[in-house]
Amino acid sequence: MLTTMARLALTAAALSLLSATASAERADRFAGLVIDAKHSAMVDLVNHVYEFTGPVTISKGSLVIRAQRATVSETREGYYKAVAYGSEGAPATLSQRWDAPGESVLGSANRLEYDGKSDTLRLVGRASVKHLHGAAVAEQASGEVISYDNLNEIFSLDSAAGGARAASSPGVQIIIKPRTATANKTSN
Repeated sequence: MLTTMARLALTAAALSLLSATASAERADRFAGLVIDAKHSAMVDLVNHVYEFTGPVTISKGSLVIRAQRATVSETREGYYKAVAYGSEGAPATLSQRWDAPGESVLGSANRLEYDGKSDTLRLVGRASVKHLHGAAVAEQASGEVISYDNLNEIFSLDSAAGGARAASSPGVQIIIKPRTATANKTSN
């Protein structure tokens, strides 16, 4: 059996493969935040907090988050944080194009947390991410928590949201599909 540290090291190494091939579109970092909600919005101008009930769509460049409800806040420095919540049977989802042509990422979880200052995204609760080459799934990962640091291009997975793994937790899983012979020839 692998120790927890060994599993985390293997996870980090495997996930580095996900980020080595491409990263989120760089232009997304400078795009504005657009929020659309079907039902309602509550704006607290004093505290810079915005609450939306939905369905809700949050867009920032090619990053699109869809959820049942969301809270967006603005920090004193002018950065945005967003927390998007799925509903029973319908997780919050995200999609984002990557800089490499034809590559994108799809994800889903009970809750999505975006931090504009650190340019990070956390998927919490039954989290899954798929890295696509066109329509084909190149890699996929699942766990209780998946974090992506876009500035440093680092993914991490955890089998428990609070750090303490429950006995019933399925753990984390990464599936890395082999590159095609054509892709290998063009990269050599």
